[in-house]
Amino acid sequence: MAHLTGQVFNTATTLKRGKFAIGLNPAYYNDNLALFLHGNAGIASGVDFALKYGFLDGSDYIGADLEWALLKSNPDISLTTGAHVIDDFALDLSVNLSFPLKGGIALYTGADSDLCFNSNVDLFFWIPVGIEMKIKNKISFLLEGEIPVSDPAFPIIDGGVMFYF
Repeated sequence: MAHLTGQVFNTATTLKRGKFAIGLNPAYYNDNLALFLHGNAGIASGVDFALKYGFLDGSDYIGADLEWALLKSNPDISLTTGAHVIDDFALDLSVNLSFPLKGGIALYTGADSDLCFNSNVDLFFWIPVGIEMKIKNKISFLLEGEIPVSDPAFPIIDGGVMFYF
């Protein structure tokens, strides 16, 4: 059974209303590779909506979430709630803190959790650590590691690119 749940792949900055982003990121977990496509849209001031499709271990991952900006300062803080399906249904919750630096670079961390409704009802919990580097005004490269905190969680390393419109 495929199981890849945690990934933030995002700073705490939400998209402005009417703005869009698409992204692509490979991920490495439990000696396996996965590939994810992201689509994000700013739907209101301080709120964005995201869809994610992933292919891993011969299974499809389909997820959606809402991200709310809680603080726009240094650090930026956001709350993300959502759900995904990959073999089992899961609820997602994360708190993201990002620290904008000079030169279009931002560091981010926080807490990421998934409640998976499988035969055991597992709670996965990670501490994400990532960096976003703006290559150009409309293109960013992200590199992230998810440090497992709970027993069923596992390390995840991913990176990729986001295009902003």
